Amino acid sequence: MIQFSISHEVLKSIKHYRLQSYTRQVVEKSSAKIFVHTHPHTEIFFITGGKGYFRTENKKVRVQKGSIIVNNPHVRHADPFTTDDKLMYAVFSVAHIAFSQDPDSQNFSPVEIDAGEVDDEKRQTFYFDYSREFEQIFDFLRVIEAESCTMKPFWEWSILNEFDKFILFLLRNSSLISLPYNSEQKKPSVANNLRFYFDHSYADDITLDKLARLFYTNKYYLVHTFKKTFGVSPIAYLNKLRCEKAKIMIETTDLSITAIATSVGFSSISHFSETYKKHFGVSPLNTRKNTDT
Repeated sequence: MIQFSISHEVLKSIKHYRLQSYTRQVVEKSSAKIFVHTHPHTEIFFITGGKGYFRTENKKVRVQKGSIIVNNPHVRHADPFTTDDKLMYAVFSVAHIAFSQDPDSQNFSPVEIDAGEVDDEKRQTFYFDYSREFEQIFDFLRVIEAESCTMKPFWEWSILNEFDKFILFLLRNSSLISLPYNSEQKKPSVANNLRFYFDHSYADDITLDKLARLFYTNKYYLVHTFKKTFGVSPIAYLNKLRCEKAKIMIETTDLSITAIATSVGFSSISHFSETYKKHFGVSPLNTRKNTDT
């Protein structure tokens, strides 16, 4: 028997996105009009039939049945269009999420980098050919559409569950990773998105070099703009946040101090204890003793 447990704080940070809408579209050659626009949310397009193109401000990519296009927030683009007879696609609109490519992946090779509406940020559009996995992906759509038509009890839960499976497929079968993204801001800055990322992913293995690669910027600029915005360095903010999450767990759970330190992202118990004491004036162990009395 396999047994495991996930801390409540870590569990809350796993899923940060929200599915806003899902639609199916059919584009005729005669009606294809190209309007370049942006959204504050991510769009994921899945080509279900035909051939055509997906266009950003800087590049036009050929798409066909089985293609998936992931377009991050605020990237100028046109919806898929065709110069052939017909193009069919499904599109998911998803809030509070953006995508990057895992800098530790052997398949790390950005397809395209676009300068979006925010001058100090570089954002991406990603293209993938999943023609061989078409039926597997289309099964997700079948369930989503069947549930939306029948509206049986808990149909919305079923749709969200199927969309989660789709996202899991995408993350497992590409070099993409998901980043929490503040979709509520019209023009979110690098600093604000970095803080949003910390608030949801503080338990991850995080270094300045990795952050620079994730956000496609220089690490010195990253430190400068974050400190200018929030008054502290990114790592100082992250460590304080980790300690605050750890304090809650020390006071409300029976997990060992070592387990708590690991679950909030510290790789060294000595570093955790030193940082914790710096922020709260007492050691993690004394916090627990004071809680138990």
